[in-house]
Order: sequence, then structure tokens, then C-alpha cells
Amino acid sequence: MQTSKNSILKGIGAAIIIVAIIALGISAGTFALAPYGSKSEVIWSEFRQTDDIDTICVGSSLGAHAYDPAAIDPICGTASFNMSTPLQETAESYLGLKEAIEHHNIKRVLFGVDYSAFIGEPNLYPARVFENEKWKGDAFTERFSDLAYMLDDTDWLFDERSINWLFPWTEQQASGGGSGILRNMKMRVDGTTLIEAAEINEEDWHYYGRGYGNENLVVDYNDNSEEDFAKVAQFSGRPFSEKKLQGLADMVELCEASGIEFIAFAPALPDFSLISLDGYYDDISAQIREVVEAHGGSFYDFNVANPTFYQAQEGHFEDYQHYNAAGGSAFSEAFAKLLTAREQGKDVSSWFTTFDERLASIDHISAVRLYPSDHPNGKPGEKPHAHIVARCFTGTNVQVEYRFFAKAAHDEEFKLVRDWAPESEFDFIPEHGGRYTMRVEARQVGSTGEAERWAEDIVRV
Repeated sequence: MQTSKNSILKGIGAAIIIVAIIALGISAGTFALAPYGSKSEVIWSEFRQTDDIDTICVGSSLGAHAYDPAAIDPICGTASFNMSTPLQETAESYLGLKEAIEHHNIKRVLFGVDYSAFIGEPNLYPARVFENEKWKGDAFTERFSDLAYMLDDTDWLFDERSINWLFPWTEQQASGGGSGILRNMKMRVDGTTLIEAAEINEEDWHYYGRGYGNENLVVDYNDNSEEDFAKVAQFSGRPFSEKKLQGLADMVELCEASGIEFIAFAPALPDFSLISLDGYYDDISAQIREVVEAHGGSFYDFNVANPTFYQAQEGHFEDYQHYNAAGGSAFSEAFAKLLTAREQGKDVSSWFTTFDERLASIDHISAVRLYPSDHPNGKPGEKPHAHIVARCFTGTNVQVEYRFFAKAAHDEEFKLVRDWAPESEFDFIPEHGGRYTMRVEARQVGSTGEAERWAEDIVRV
């Protein structure tokens, strides 16, 4: 009997040791691999240290880049905080909003609408960075209520996320390979602040305070690798998410029940990305507007702002969707003007137009993109060639013509292979096979000047 008891005790002891080793391994992995100074970590840390908050902004990275409290608060007389973070789901926005209401006298909530965030099913599971950083300041029991809300009707238990949630570095990892991991561990112990670490992790990003950070990069409109908004978000291949829409409805309802003003806003996109939404915009924007207004909120889309009120400049964007610091400042000043007008009881409906009217007002070529495809065999008796397709992102009434150039790997300069013509595609049939750099230039019909936009790509023939 004593031997049996000893065996059981030894088994329990071995199990405890194994669990302890696994826990230590996970802790060590988190220490080394999970980035110190994530944006969610910076924002939640400062949020917990900030007392005077009466306005919050929640949402994804579009809102994070758009809403600058330092530009808005002096005009509106508010004390706002930007809680927007990259890839923030509406369920997470709701929980962040709920936390803010519980700890501050919130009078106004602003939600940054990212149309792409409503496409596809939610990617929610317990390892989400936003929630894990929130929980650092919460009672342990609050995790369960948050998870019950977040994970309602999700299937995370039945895929790899059921295991991965134990390992926080599967959500975000320290960048830079081995040296990046060593730097990450060093920053955790050498006194580097969260803000300093965040700016080291993303060298072009600067934190301005009260949740707002941004970059000074400017998108290259001639960069053929810079995709448009609709293509990146896969609007044509992913369904509209009712669950994400429900998260938005829950936010508006919570504000309505608490006597808090709720305003949803869509930051402007670069013209080429806005143009790419033709065929999708009216449907998705209408559904979001319907949910917001049906529950007592307001929605303003700065993509269709009347140019006499607000017009984003080409230099205001860092990529296909995000404002840079200059864009964030310009938007925030316009938004503050709108909020002030609302407070004064002014009718601001004329400050916005329709999507079709906005497209018609674009009188230039925003971008041209090149899509070459190889045809190494061709038809019987036909030389190998590449089929070249160009696409121009322009306003409704802009007529475009194109010309194409090619440069072989051993050439120093481009050679004209098709002069100006309105056709946007042609077959490139070189004398010799090989690797070519193709270049398309675009200008408006009737112009005698140089190209407005150009793009390059590689093709093998």
C-alpha cells in the first residue's frame, strides 16, 4: 500500500514538474519573442495612467492614423484619447469602449470606420494583443466576461488557434531575426520605456501622446507593388460579416443607453484606393450607416466630403489606406470643425456628397498599375510573348492613353515598344526571349506633355 501511495505521489510530482517546465518555457518564449512595446501595450499603459478623458476614439489602424487628440482637443474643448490599434475587431472596440465608460466620464465616442474590417469573418481568439494588454489592468474574472463576448459564435476551438493562444508570440513577433530577438530581450531589462521600444520596433513611427502615433512616410503613386484598397481587402472574394456589424451595433447601443454621443467616421483613402471601391462602396457604406443611425449614432464619410469642406492631398498618405502625420493633422482639423458645427446645431449634410459625385470630381490620373502575364509557348507558329495589361485609376470623366516600354536585362535604357494609344493592353513580342522590365506610362487624352503616372514590372518571355 505504501509503495502504491509513493508511486502516486511520484506521478503527481512528475506532472507538476512537467507543467512547471512547460510554463517556464512559455514564459521564456514570451519574454524573448513577444515584442516589448507593441502599440496596444503603449496605448493601454498610457490609458491607465491618464485621468482626464471625456472622449475616446476606437477602431482599427485607419482611426489610429487619423485622430490626433492634440489637434482636436484645443478646438473642441475636449480631453480625448485614441484607443485605436492595428486590426482591432469591432468586438474589441466594444470592450475597449466599455472599459473607458467604466473608468471615465465619457461624453463622446468616435469610431473610425475601416470598410475592409467588415469583410470576412472575425479573427478572434484569446491571444489577441489588444485584449491581453487590457487584462493587465483588469481583475482576473473580467477575462471570462470579455472572452464570452468576444468568442460568442466563433470556432477558434476547432483550429490551430485553440493551441496557439497559449503562445502570445504567435500573434505578434519581435522583428529582425536573431538580432531582433536579442534587442527585444535587452529592451525589457535595460530601462527602455514602452514608447521608446515602440519607436525602435517601427523606426518610422513616432508617438505623439494620448494614444496617437504616426509616420512621415509618403506613398509612391508610381510604385507598382502598392496595391489598391479593394484588391488588398479582397472585396470580391470575401463575404460581408454580420458578426462584425453586430459589434458596431453593440457599441452604438451601449452609448445610447449611457447617454453618450456616438459618431462613426471614415477617414479618406487615396484617390486610387477610393476608385477601386467602385461597385462595392454603396453597399457596404449603406449597411454601416444604417446600423449606426438606427441605434442613435451619426456617420460621416470623409471619402465623400465636399471639397469646399475637406479634401485630402496626395502627400497625406503613407500607403494605400493610411494617413501619415501630415494627413492625420489635416483630417483632425477638419473633423474638429465638423464636431464644433454639430455642437452649434448647424446642418452639416451639405458638407458631404455621394460616391458617384466624388468620382466625377477626380480630374486626374491617381495611379496606373501594370499586370504582365507570361505566354512562353504561344500559339503554334507564334513567337513567345507576354500579354501586358495596364489599369488606370481615374475619375469618371478622365480619358486615358498609354505607351509601353521594355528593357532587357542587359540593356541600360528602356526602348519604346508601343506608342501612345487608348488601348490599355497589348502583346509584347520581343526578338529574343529572356527577362524584361516593362514600363507603362499614362496621360490624359489630348495632352502633349509627359506622363502623369507610370509603373514598372518584370516579365519573362
